[in-house]
Amino acid sequence: MNKEEAIQHFMDVFVATKKASKLLELEKYYRTHQEELGIGFLNSFRGICQLIRRQQEEEQKGKIAYITYSMLRSELLANRGVCIIQAFDHRWYLDKEKCVSHYDASWAFQFLHELMRELEPERKRYAGLIHAADMDQIKLAEAVHFFRYVSSLAFHAVSQAIELDEYIAIEKHDGLEVRIGEYFDISEMIYKEQSA
Repeated sequence: MNKEEAIQHFMDVFVATKKASKLLELEKYYRTHQEELGIGFLNSFRGICQLIRRQQEEEQKGKIAYITYSMLRSELLANRGVCIIQAFDHRWYLDKEKCVSHYDASWAFQFLHELMRELEPERKRYAGLIHAADMDQIKLAEAVHFFRYVSSLAFHAVSQAIELDEYIAIEKHDGLEVRIGEYFDISEMIYKEQSA
């Protein structure tokens, strides 16, 4: 068995089964704790809006066109679950004035971290064909399945988030978007401000 065959066998035999089990655990956790998770999301949204408003009052930030929640792969590799929240003007990623906060999504990613710990003994069965770097790549590839729960929570909570006084108080571009996805990568719009 060569390395490619070993990784494919590992994915088919161990990763798929254990991932399914961990996603079921996450699903149960999500359903049981959805209300408190929603409060945590709202608090993070409130926090970024307070920061935006402070920067706008100090004339460091103009009208906001994008608020993004992004999964950080570097955090996942460090066994943490922090997402970055960023606010941008109409230039989006070209906006030079930083407005950054964080959202703790470890409630979802703890199941990914557990999955990887459980896979470690199985990896060793492959007599050195599957290395730690391969496990990192597997972790990053599987992370999207766990991040879907963070996205789902955000999608359901955003309708309450836009009603927060802190959000209402910020200066916004027409069509402000709230987005969620991967850091400087693909993201999906979960809310778009309607023009007045």
